[in-house]
Amino acid sequence: MKDLILNNAKIFTEGEIKEGGIAIDKGKIIKIGKDPNLPPASKTIECNGNLILPGIIDVHVHLRDLDLSYKEDFLTGTRAALAGGITTVLDMPNTKPRTDNPDIFKLKLKKAANKIVCNVGFYSAIPENFQDILKITKLGAIGFKIYPDHPYSNFDFSNDDQLSSLFKLLQNTQLPVTIHAEKRDTNKLIKTYKEANYPDIEAFLKAHNANSEIDTVQRCINFIKDNGIKLHFAHISTAESIKRIIEAKKKGLNFSLEVTPHHLILDSNLLQTKKSFSKMVPPLRKKSDCNALWDGINSGFVDVIATDHAPHSLDEKKSTFLEAPSGIPGLETLLPLMLTYINNKRITLKRFVELCSENPAKLFNIKQKGRIFPNFDADLVVVDLKKKYKINSANFFSKAHHSPFDGFEVQGIPIMTFLNGKLVMDHREVLAKEGMGSIIKPQN
Repeated sequence: MKDLILNNAKIFTEGEIKEGGIAIDKGKIIKIGKDPNLPPASKTIECNGNLILPGIIDVHVHLRDLDLSYKEDFLTGTRAALAGGITTVLDMPNTKPRTDNPDIFKLKLKKAANKIVCNVGFYSAIPENFQDILKITKLGAIGFKIYPDHPYSNFDFSNDDQLSSLFKLLQNTQLPVTIHAEKRDTNKLIKTYKEANYPDIEAFLKAHNANSEIDTVQRCINFIKDNGIKLHFAHISTAESIKRIIEAKKKGLNFSLEVTPHHLILDSNLLQTKKSFSKMVPPLRKKSDCNALWDGINSGFVDVIATDHAPHSLDEKKSTFLEAPSGIPGLETLLPLMLTYINNKRITLKRFVELCSENPAKLFNIKQKGRIFPNFDADLVVVDLKKKYKINSANFFSKAHHSPFDGFEVQGIPIMTFLNGKLVMDHREVLAKEGMGSIIKPQN
């Protein structure tokens, strides 16, 4: 007798929707078929004709914790993920202390193990000592993150020799290398523009201008021609960046490309009304840039949609625009927002599953996840495509009770989340116990 049957469902599997149910045993999907043809199980959950999707894999999340646990911690962040139908998150390394050496990496693993309630993989930043790259790789890093805009260490992204040496070392890890595509010294530029009497928002936008991203993208394209690393561009936001990445992809260069819901849906006009609550890096761009990102999705060149979940306290975001930190929460809005655009025919369900489940699993070597298929892990989300409601950040599981999407009416909501075949979220109630999640490591 199997552990669980999910019956009376619509199931997105292998590019199409099938009606029936899913049999689950020992955390794995055993069979997909019509309800009468499924094996007996000790428990059955009625899905009432709702849609089952593979659990969402979010490759760009800031879970904070450590010295920034007042913003978010491993428990609240992963609870927010389950509430949003996200079963796997990849945690970024710009924590405090920064995750850029073997000792801090091990500290994060140890602390997370007893708190996380979904699957979590951990990034590393570039270590001060490049030789630590191999040690961190052996500890199970899911990838490495480069921040050209921040002088976190002696590594200088603008130095050709250093960058070439770094890429050669990273190539040996066979891990993805994610780039935050912005130039250095944005804070200096903001100060310069303020001294020239630019208003706060305009000073911020000029410092984080489109060319900062475009030039960094082009530098990576020029360098990767002679290196075999798997380069992943985080949160690309401009039409010209998309254009250049697509051109490089067509030439066979090894890139992947990520966009966020906020850069797809929101434009810079919102900064005048939402102010610091819509402040993020890269900033919101023009409507034409939003449209270019959608074109990249629907033409097949964008690889991933990720949240860049970057929580801050409400008091911090209430500060003046330039004092407020950049970043917004996204774990609990990704799925409702994208389901709304599926309902509105802006993106197909097939494309969404590719971008948010299948491609992330492939790009980051996460085996047995991202698809509804026999012998794959039973990480699943059941969604009600008809349910309408307004986003209200006061109800978030995240500690970040703010969102530029507050008041947005959406159509589509996650109603049940399953992790390894266990019901961990049921109609907004998170059932998972602390430490129930797993730390995932890449499997080549």
